[in-house]
Amino acid sequence: MTEPATETSVETSAQRVFEAELHLTRSDYREGLLRMPVMWAFHGLAAIVVLAAIVLTFVGTESTETEYLIPMVWLPLIVLSFVLGSVPDLFAWSMERTSPFRDGATVRLDAEQIAYTGRQTSLSYRWPLVRKATETRVAFHLVAGTGLSTAVCILPKRIFPLEDHAAIRDLITSKAGKLRQH
Repeated sequence: MTEPATETSVETSAQRVFEAELHLTRSDYREGLLRMPVMWAFHGLAAIVVLAAIVLTFVGTESTETEYLIPMVWLPLIVLSFVLGSVPDLFAWSMERTSPFRDGATVRLDAEQIAYTGRQTSLSYRWPLVRKATETRVAFHLVAGTGLSTAVCILPKRIFPLEDHAAIRDLITSKAGKLRQH
């Protein structure tokens, strides 16, 4: 026979401390970067450039006077869209190589904050700074700060035991408000 959930059990789960060794991969950084609005802008610009190339192709094929311009305009636009679409990958590659946590870190979640502690540095965010929380199939992403001081806290699910995922989800929801599913 199970007992009904009480406020005490909810508070107990929210008071838990979750700690794990963190080793981020390039794909972790890339996925975290894509949670930042400025990175979505690069993908949007790439899509606009491809759309412009398609429009110019159709407009140019109706006029025989500009046939020689089609490859000269279309090819640079496609290359530009590829470069713009690759910006998050370039940033992820750079972050993987230059991160102070590239040699690993310990991540700790508790009722007060999210803290990263590495060999060279430590970093922590209090829960009130977290303005957006997202859960994907492979990670929790917590967006802290605003504007140019925006940071994405990447918490890969693989570093936590499977049985802790629900409790971590509850902690994030109780502290950040809403946890979006992607």
